[in-house]
Amino acid sequence: MAEVTLKNRFEATDEPVTGEVVKAGAVAGVIGGLVMAVYAIVAGLVLQQGPFVIPQLIGAAFRGPEALVSGFGTVAWGVVLHLLVSAAFGVLFATLVRRDTPRPVAMLAGVAFALGLFVLMMFVVVPVVNPVMANRASMMIGTMLVMHVLFGFGLGFAPDLRRVFSRPAPVQRTPTRITISAR
Repeated sequence: MAEVTLKNRFEATDEPVTGEVVKAGAVAGVIGGLVMAVYAIVAGLVLQQGPFVIPQLIGAAFRGPEALVSGFGTVAWGVVLHLLVSAAFGVLFATLVRRDTPRPVAMLAGVAFALGLFVLMMFVVVPVVNPVMANRASMMIGTMLVMHVLFGFGLGFAPDLRRVFSRPAPVQRTPTRITISAR
């Protein structure tokens, strides 16, 4: 009986393309950012600070303390800025996970990544870039923590989205080595 061994040739084009990672990461980041935003609205109402307190605080990075009393423009700017940053961190996360990562593992990795972002943003970046938000956010640190955990769950969809955005399966290639042995 003859035994045939085939070894396919792999090329650099078989690796994940940058477009797939960017698209999947941006979408996963926006999903996480939107989940954060919905929770922020609910938390703002529960804390009796208004539904748009978090976007106003984000907008304070450029408007200062008057952002807390300004109109819809600051809220819109805060939402846009929040979603852009969420998409950027989603792309970063998508570069760190493989396409075939199981969803539960990706969710845990997303939450761990988001908790790292929570520490970085709340204790390093925000106090430097947005002192108004740092001052107010220190009074609702639990809310911010929950928001970042929810963001991590959104990031957990990155491997699934990478599979969605990946190119079609490669076509069968000509083998580079054929071994035939008789027994």
